[in-house]
Amino acid sequence: LFPYTTLFRSKSVLDFNVKNGEVPLVGEPEPTTNPSNNTEDIYKKVESLIKDKKLEDTVSIKSDSRGVIIQLRENIIFESGKAEIIDKIKPVLNSINGLLSTLPNDVVIEGHSDNIPISNSEYKNNWQLSSSRALNVLEYFVSIKGQAHPKRFKSVACGEYQPSVPNNSDANRALNRRVNILIVANEKEAIKK
Repeated sequence: LFPYTTLFRSKSVLDFNVKNGEVPLVGEPEPTTNPSNNTEDIYKKVESLIKDKKLEDTVSIKSDSRGVIIQLRENIIFESGKAEIIDKIKPVLNSINGLLSTLPNDVVIEGHSDNIPISNSEYKNNWQLSSSRALNVLEYFVSIKGQAHPKRFKSVACGEYQPSVPNNSDANRALNRRVNILIVANEKEAIKK
C-alpha cells in the first residue's frame, strides 16, 4: 500500500523528471563514473603506453574535440603507394591493440594521404589508397588480433582532404601521409562520425 500511495501523491508521471529530453522521463540517470569517456584520462593512458614501450619515434599523440588520436606516419607503417602493413610495425600495433582492448570506447581508424595523385595499377586515387590503409589497420586489430568487440571499430578514408599541414613541400606531404587511430571520448561524437 505504501508505494502505491506515494506514487499518486504526484500530479503525473512527468513530475518525476522534467529535464531537457536527454534523460528518461521517470527516474534520474545513473551517474557516469567511467573514466574512459574522459579525453584527459585516455590521453594519459596513451602517453604512458608510448613512454613505457619507447614509441616516441614511431607514434605521436594529440587530442581534439572527438577524443585522443594516435598518429602513425605512412613511412613507418606502409611502403610508398601500398597498403600492406610492414612487419616491423606490428609490435607497435600490438601494443596499441592491447591498450584498445582495455577501453570500452569506439575506435575510428582514419587513412590520410598527401595531395599528389597516386598512379599505380592497384589504386585509382588517394581515396582508395587511404581507405585500404585504414581498413587494413582495422582488420589487423579485429580479425588478426581478435578484438572482443569489433562493433566499436570503423575505418574512414580521408584521402588528401584533411591534411595536418599544408601540402607545399616534400616534408609536409610526408607528414600528411598517415593513419590516425582515434579513440572516441565523447559518445555524441561517435554518433556524428
